[in-house]
Amino acid sequence: MTAEPCSTPGKVRYATPITARRSADRDTAIHGTRHTPYPCECGWWHTTTSERDRKIRVARDGTVYARKKRKAKPPGSDGDHEAT
Repeated sequence: MTAEPCSTPGKVRYATPITARRSADRDTAIHGTRHTPYPCECGWWHTTTSERDRKIRVARDGTVYARKKRKAKPPGSDGDHEAT
């Protein structure tokens, strides 16, 4: 099997989802913006701050899951309510 060329060759490459997850956690802590790992068509893993690349979730043990689409909360269901 031959991997596709990387569409983002300037990004850091990670060999496993675990190393990408650790880097994403570190970058989130350092920069204050949420970083998440994602598999690239080139066969490596990268990290991103982009919402569109967050279709998967990588657990800390390296298990990869499809990210479930969350249902929108109805207005007023966030726990905020007026005091009477």
